[in-house]
Amino acid sequence: MINLRDDQIERYSRQIILPNIGGIGDLLTGKLLVFNALDSSFRQVKVPKDPHCPVCGENPAIKKFIDYEEFCQMKPKLTERQ
Repeated sequence: MINLRDDQIERYSRQIILPNIGGIGDLLTGKLLVFNALDSSFRQVKVPKDPHCPVCGENPAIKKFIDYEEFCQMKPKLTERQ
């Protein structure tokens, strides 16, 4: 039963991602996609833009992505021997 739900979410994800890569279709900007596993339905909820958001607000403080592997210390740091 769980695998069936995962497959549904994966298929729907592809339907959303592929048109966005091609520049066609409706983007989910400003929306939250909610999946109800009990009846296998999807629902879109509008989410208002936060003017104080540090990424997309009026005065963004975060302007670039961080290197998560380095931040989480998952990548070995280069030493003088390497």
